[in-house]
Amino acid sequence: MSLIDLLETLPTSARDQVRNLEKVLGSKTLDLQQRWSAFIGAAVAIRDERFLRAVLDDAAAHVPAETIDHASQAAVAMATSNIAFRAKEWLDTEVRTGLRTGMARLPRDPAVELSAVAASAINGCKDCLRAHAATAQELGLNPEQVWEAVRIAAACHGVTHALLLSDARS
Repeated sequence: MSLIDLLETLPTSARDQVRNLEKVLGSKTLDLQQRWSAFIGAAVAIRDERFLRAVLDDAAAHVPAETIDHASQAAVAMATSNIAFRAKEWLDTEVRTGLRTGMARLPRDPAVELSAVAASAINGCKDCLRAHAATAQELGLNPEQVWEAVRIAAACHGVTHALLLSDARS
């Protein structure tokens, strides 16, 4: 099932969420690799299997498998990092996390960073979000492009909540 097919299952009351997702799907702020990497980062972080499958299916039609693999790995790495770094902030401690995430093995690439940005935005990790946004900018992206990954994350999150509500009412 594609994202468009999934959107068509939503009730008319979710029209704003549908429009938001359609808008970021068609955005030209990011290239295809960057855009789909952000979608994958958001979808992995959201943890809605149906939505993730739709994102992965659509991404496979637009970008190479390597892009999907790298974006997926970055999002999974954020599942570990985001928890650890949020806890460090809340506990006001400077201890090392002592956890391996796999991010160091991924290429230094703006698309990988945008996946981490989207996942960190979903997971609410200020430190990781700032760090990956800064790295994306060091690699040549501008603030508007980094913000587009956040917009993608927000639109994906809204749609998955609308799907959850729609399913619960069925």
